[in-house]
Amino acid sequence: DEDVGEDGSLQDLVGFCLLQTLRGEEQAHLLKIVIDPDYRGRKLGKGLLEATKEALKQRGFTRIFLEVNSDNTPAISLYKREGFIVLHKVPDFYGSDQPGLVMQCFLV
Repeated sequence: DEDVGEDGSLQDLVGFCLLQTLRGEEQAHLLKIVIDPDYRGRKLGKGLLEATKEALKQRGFTRIFLEVNSDNTPAISLYKREGFIVLHKVPDFYGSDQPGLVMQCFLV
């Protein structure tokens, strides 16, 4: 595969997570999870989210929360499959008539 070097390392960035954590806090804020559109549909988002949750758990975090556009059905489905629950809906979070959902997952 041309995307993998001889040492097995990825040659192209295909996805990332951006988190906010604060010293002394037990919860992390998932600000962004991004997968290159050319690589979607390969369960990379699921793998990245699982790895992120495990890394946070190993660092002593007990929960993770995020906001997602209520129209983003694929993301909401992924988050629910990964144990996230909807805490509440925020009107106009992403702009006029674009509500967001605040979701949380306990890291057990």
